[in-house]
Amino acid sequence: MQPVKRNIDIRQILLTLSITLAAALTMGCNGKQTSEETSSDSTHTRKYIVQIHTKQPNLALRILDTMETRKEMESYNADYIRMAIYHNVLSQRRLSRFHCLRAVNNPDFKKKNKEDYCDALRMLAELDYKESRYSSSLNYAKKATDEARKRGNRQLENKMMHCVGRNTVKIGNPKAGYEMMWKATENSEKIFDENPDMYTADEVIFSFATILEMMLKEGKASDAIPHIHEMTRRMEKVEKSGLLPEYYMDTRKASIYAIIMNIYDKVGDIKSAEKYKKEFEKTNIGKSETGKINLVTHYLTSKQYSQLLKTTQAMRERIRVQMQDSITSEYLTNILVNEFEAYKAMGNERMARLTAEAMLTIRDSIDKRTQENDVMQLAKIYETQEKDLKLADQDRLLARQKLIMYAFIGLLIIAAVTIALMIYYNKKINRRSKAAVATISQLVEQQDELSKLRPNNITDGNTDNFVKEISMNQSVNMLKRDDCNSIEEVAKRCGFKDEKTFTRLFESHYGLTPSEYMHWNKLANKKKDNSSDMKTSFIRNMSHEIRTPLNQISGFVQLLTDPNVKVEDSQKKEFNDIIVDQTRHMTKMLNDLIEISEYESDKSRLPTSDITVNSIFTSVMELHAEAKPGVQLIYETVDDNIVITSNHDAIVRILSCLVDNAIKNTDSGFVKVAFSPASSGGVFSVTDTGRGVPTDKAETIFERFYKLDSFTPGVGLGLTLSRAIAKRIGARVSLDTNYNAGARFTIEL
Repeated sequence: MQPVKRNIDIRQILLTLSITLAAALTMGCNGKQTSEETSSDSTHTRKYIVQIHTKQPNLALRILDTMETRKEMESYNADYIRMAIYHNVLSQRRLSRFHCLRAVNNPDFKKKNKEDYCDALRMLAELDYKESRYSSSLNYAKKATDEARKRGNRQLENKMMHCVGRNTVKIGNPKAGYEMMWKATENSEKIFDENPDMYTADEVIFSFATILEMMLKEGKASDAIPHIHEMTRRMEKVEKSGLLPEYYMDTRKASIYAIIMNIYDKVGDIKSAEKYKKEFEKTNIGKSETGKINLVTHYLTSKQYSQLLKTTQAMRERIRVQMQDSITSEYLTNILVNEFEAYKAMGNERMARLTAEAMLTIRDSIDKRTQENDVMQLAKIYETQEKDLKLADQDRLLARQKLIMYAFIGLLIIAAVTIALMIYYNKKINRRSKAAVATISQLVEQQDELSKLRPNNITDGNTDNFVKEISMNQSVNMLKRDDCNSIEEVAKRCGFKDEKTFTRLFESHYGLTPSEYMHWNKLANKKKDNSSDMKTSFIRNMSHEIRTPLNQISGFVQLLTDPNVKVEDSQKKEFNDIIVDQTRHMTKMLNDLIEISEYESDKSRLPTSDITVNSIFTSVMELHAEAKPGVQLIYETVDDNIVITSNHDAIVRILSCLVDNAIKNTDSGFVKVAFSPASSGGVFSVTDTGRGVPTDKAETIFERFYKLDSFTPGVGLGLTLSRAIAKRIGARVSLDTNYNAGARFTIEL
């Protein structure tokens, strides 16, 4: 009866624990549901926020904060709406970018709201472009292009391609940039023809006008003139379609006529400029007082100074009557700067001086206001980050409490199951214990029998063979020793009849003669010594490269944490930057070492495919958009139809290593990346005007940690890595010793 009672107790324990676990899980789920339960407040909806955000932006922001805290809205959706409010309503770019970046960095945003995620990438590209962060803008524009392509949104894909082109122009590759923008404008008209609506119609003229405006600002007005006819054709086509609202079409026409007028002003064609001035004045914008600001530059160029002053004075009067803000960059550039130039051209020194003083006053006021606005935005960003840290701490505490609870319940279950198993198997263990003891005793007896038999084998008729085996082993050990000079001496000391007998027996036993074995052993010892030397050199170089940044990090951390040392905020920032730089330096060095090891350990060829040369240049430009002051970085792009068969990522990595090496060793001049087709596949080259490499060092520089100049930054792994990768794709990286104006490295495919 007792075993039955024991089984009943186990079932009761397991049942109780299961009920406890289910109750705990139910409580956890209910708690989560409560925290995420949608509020009954009708104002706590996205629709309501959209309705009020233009007139009551601060109220909309407060509602968003409440909804996010109560888990009524996902954080990434709240940040996306905040981005729109700060950008479109409050004109606070810094806060807009901060929240946009927070949304994009949230991994759930891309998974659950792909449409808004794609638009947020577009917004980051536009914001960074306006702030002259062209490399960052280029990166986000490319990401937005890829996302739009995946979603089949041709219009957004084309728009972002246009943005990629603008940034490419700004980072120093105008040829490729303008080609990309022209291609985008061609695509915009095709998209409009296939799917005519208000948005595709506007893109037909807006994308083209943007290129003309960029040419005007970049000092290439003469290059824009051949495209003016195409601009007017597109504008007429869109106007005839009737898809744009009348007011919107009028605004676009006024903007385009003003751009064309300014282009002709720049090239000195006043007659053509007057023609488009009249077209501008026919628009409703051109007839309005606010629109006449677009004519001020034309009046200055055409020397119509009295008309310029009449226009600016009317604008100033309108600002005064309507009590508008005059401390703006628009007021400074559109009114005061043009008035100053007009007075100076007219010879009115007194008015020119007074206007210049007003310009200085306005500029100081604008700078002060900008600083105050930046401080306010940074304070809000800091406040948001502090709130995020508190919420993160709360989430971590809650997660820890849940983990402890689940762990405790799990331990109870494990304990119960363990007890049950122990009881269940207890009888089996007792039944088998006697059999196990008997088996062990039998094995011991067999071992004793084997021990007794072994001496009989040795003392039997096989004694000679046993002794001969011992002698052979002894001879091998003697041949390995460095002080072994004579095979005859080894044969004698090991008990063999003579050297000839020893050699014959040794060769029949091991397959090689004693002299061959000695030679082989010396070569093995030499390789072992070389390997040891390489290991010692490697450890010495690594210890030096790691110890130096670690010493700096340790020293600055001690300064920052020592309560007895007072460190200014500017010094704290400087110390922090040094710590970050040195940490990145060590991380890069270790990553390079790991990468070299991976490439050298695996000898198999990397997969290849057909790739365009320009796609490789584009990828390298993303990594190296700029060189350093005094050094120009040049990419000689080729026709888009030039294709090679290789591994895209491998070539990009090799070129990146070579470009990085060239920039480090070039103080002035240029670094140029080029490609030359060849029957074998082609040759990439990286040419610089730097210090150059001596001919006798053409191969030495590819060794690990080797540097011609110890003061040059870096650890000397880039060239080693480039050659290791090249071997995996069947290519060859080498120094062109015929080039003597610096250094030129080639990749022969």
